[in-house]
Amino acid sequence: MTCAVKNKAECFFSPNTQFENVGDALINREMIKLAATYGRVHLNLSRCPHIFAETLNVDHVGLHYSSFMGLLIHMLSLSFKGHCCYYFLSPGGYVGEIKLCDIPSKILNSLVLVLMWLFKIRVCLVGVSYERLGLRARMVQKLRSHFFYCHFVRDELSKHYAQYYKFKLDGIVPDLAFNIFSGTPLEKGPIPPRRVALSFRTDQYPAQIEHIQKTVIELVDLLPPETDYIFVVQVERDQKNMEYLKDSVEQRLGRSITLTIAHKSIENCLASYAGCDLVISNRLHALLIGASQTGHMVAIIYNDKNRKIEGIMAELNLQGAIVQTSAPSSKELGAIIHRAMSLPVQGFQQRQKLHEAIRTLLQTN
Repeated sequence: MTCAVKNKAECFFSPNTQFENVGDALINREMIKLAATYGRVHLNLSRCPHIFAETLNVDHVGLHYSSFMGLLIHMLSLSFKGHCCYYFLSPGGYVGEIKLCDIPSKILNSLVLVLMWLFKIRVCLVGVSYERLGLRARMVQKLRSHFFYCHFVRDELSKHYAQYYKFKLDGIVPDLAFNIFSGTPLEKGPIPPRRVALSFRTDQYPAQIEHIQKTVIELVDLLPPETDYIFVVQVERDQKNMEYLKDSVEQRLGRSITLTIAHKSIENCLASYAGCDLVISNRLHALLIGASQTGHMVAIIYNDKNRKIEGIMAELNLQGAIVQTSAPSSKELGAIIHRAMSLPVQGFQQRQKLHEAIRTLLQTN
């Protein structure tokens, strides 16, 4: 499919995601920034809460539209005139089932994608992962994938999952969060780490808060008593149990511990990890945002939860920096932390791959 008008790619966005999650804000922002590097950006932020739109910090980027309909009409018009138009769906993780009450909106959204496809608009889904989809969710995504111009997942596990369920797929592109990594290799970190950042979700299964608490207390008992800790809340609904975990550590150490509420601001979130040597988390973008500042990370996964983290760790050859049990022994945890501090996260390599993929995508007229 070629475009009659040989000009910059016209890139359209109307983000619709988990607005209380700073990680989702980050990957949407980085996708917009990458598109602006290699094309011309058109934005509709009418579906975004004010605080989410503010932290995207894209007021100065591209052309802005007050409604999705205005964006859609301009996109259809440019495509009709022969311009090469790309519409980017929001990146992120796909998991779970579609509720029955949401089926009408999914049908409407799918019809809009079909309309774009008929007008030769290049619908793109870049930087996603798949795990534990329900039957309805799989059927919808399989159908929608046939109207995508490109469909890139962010790890090998998601690729196998999508291929198993026969989604139309084009390959793997690194997670968009890698765009915030510096362009130079990172060094080994201090052993033991002097300052550790912690960020957790505890809503995936009933005993998760108990398992996380045990791991955190094991960590505190393992590391030297002078080790500094900071709890970083990246998703609004995590705050209550993160406060509980912080209180547990304070009682164990007999001193106050810092907790930072960072889910409303990308820049505040990045600043929270500054000066840390290690991030430990079971949230993918807590790990990647933290590692962009600390250089080192330990992932916590359990059973079939957080396969997207397992996939990204495999892409980085960091399988040895994963806690895969609900109750690691002091010896196991110590060995994992030692490996993590010896294996800096070389996100700059993923950043280079990401830029090359987006450049190739948008320069193919």
